[in-house]
Amino acid sequence: MLKNDRPVYLRLPIWEVCKASSSAPVYFPAHPLTLDGQTIPVIDGGVVANNPTACAIAEAVRINQARAIDSRAGIDQFLVASFGTGETVRPITAKQTQEWGALEWALPLIDVLFDGSADATDYIAQYLLAAGNYFRFQTPLDTAYDDLDNADATNLNALVGVAETYLRQTGEARLNDLAIRLKS
Repeated sequence: MLKNDRPVYLRLPIWEVCKASSSAPVYFPAHPLTLDGQTIPVIDGGVVANNPTACAIAEAVRINQARAIDSRAGIDQFLVASFGTGETVRPITAKQTQEWGALEWALPLIDVLFDGSADATDYIAQYLLAAGNYFRFQTPLDTAYDDLDNADATNLNALVGVAETYLRQTGEARLNDLAIRLKS
């Protein structure tokens, strides 16, 4: 496992970070990243932390603890914004769970694991942070396909529509609330 507190990470070109973070297994090959003269294959961090909010909070706590005691912030002062990429909404029926074998479970299981992990992180952040200090932006993908590899024009337009509807109904007001909190 790579440790993220090494100065070498501060010198990584942004294109390397982006390429590594989009190297989703099965869809794209691992990105060969050279660190300290050693080439390491790296993949999408979402495999480990599909919702990296808990990692961000832990990093903020670590950085905060390194400060002088008189300049530390309490966790009740942390303000966190978490932006999701859309939540899958395809139901799995009781009948399917009884009939599916390993092959039929392969793709749905990935969604179950990713969504479950993201939901658990969301739950933890809601109760770890002070009320009103956690902003989660996530919308159900109920009128667009959530397949990572579906980039056809119809689906891309549907995804844009989902995002616009979310912003109109919920997101814009919450973004404004977040901006106000950031300014204060």
